[in-house]
Amino acid sequence: MAKVKNQTTLLKRLKKQVSALKRKEKAGRHKLRTALRKVAKLARSHQSKLDQKAKQVKAKLAAAEAKVYAKLANAMKKKAKKVTQAKKAIKKVMGSHKIKVTKRRRKQHV
Repeated sequence: MAKVKNQTTLLKRLKKQVSALKRKEKAGRHKLRTALRKVAKLARSHQSKLDQKAKQVKAKLAAAEAKVYAKLANAMKKKAKKVTQAKKAIKKVMGSHKIKVTKRRRKQHV
């Protein structure tokens, strides 16, 4: 009888240990799952921060490029304006020179 009683108490203890281990395993799996979720969340937030920084850098580069192009366009406009003014001045001088030449020729013919 004592052997049977010892075996039943041993069996009960082992069952308790098994159930405790199962609970611990379940809790461990739950902790692992939550930890993995947290890691994934952190990874997503970090990736979004990196994307945001990249977007800002691209915007700054585009603004700088636009600034450079605007400066070039202004320089080209100024240059074109100077060229047209020079052409107008040359035409004016040439026109007055033609008038003088034609007046001289008329005087010579008369």
